[in-house]
Amino acid sequence: MDSQAGSPQPSSSTAGFTRPNRPPAQPLIDPALMAQAAASIPPELSSAEARALATEGINGDGDAALSAQQERDAARAKDPALTYEDRIKEFGMSVPQALEIIDSLAVKGDWREDVQVSKTISATFSTRSARFNSYLANQIDIADVKKVGKLNQLMVEMQIAGSLARYGEHTMPELPDNAPEDLWVKALDKRRDFVQLFPSPVFLMLANKLSKFDAKLIVVFSEGYEANF
Repeated sequence: MDSQAGSPQPSSSTAGFTRPNRPPAQPLIDPALMAQAAASIPPELSSAEARALATEGINGDGDAALSAQQERDAARAKDPALTYEDRIKEFGMSVPQALEIIDSLAVKGDWREDVQVSKTISATFSTRSARFNSYLANQIDIADVKKVGKLNQLMVEMQIAGSLARYGEHTMPELPDNAPEDLWVKALDKRRDFVQLFPSPVFLMLANKLSKFDAKLIVVFSEGYEANF
């Protein structure tokens, strides 16, 4: 279910999905956005947020900047000084819109939302399941990652793959929770292959947009939602 009724709808078939041999030829983002990403600050950060991160010494590590922003989003979602209406309003939502997300997750087990990547390309994010979270935890254990940077890269890469249902005209293989393990993993691997071919600036931009998508869901289910559900 998409939150933007007027946005292009992805095909329900995955038969046309193929792994690209190279990134798309057309520019995915404008030069100004590319310059921001080259500085390792996720493009969705405002200038004020970037300056705030710089004062904390976070100005050369995209992973650190992204993690810092995620922590801020999570803190806002738990701020006891704000009412539930105040918290969801910060994410541009009303109570009925938040309830639509809750209903979709409760009934369908999924929420999908379109995000704009550039003026001509959009993508669709979907919520990740408990099955995905368990699989990611196992992959981290298997990889036995010791470096924080490598761990962050693995987690963000897998999370984008787990949530990216559509990118432009490419519809990703579905990840139904009732699918056999081997087929489910194969579909996720195809998504990850696709994600690994993104140029770094586009990868950072998608990571930041996914962070905001996840933060929005956290605030939807923050303290006080039960009174409206």
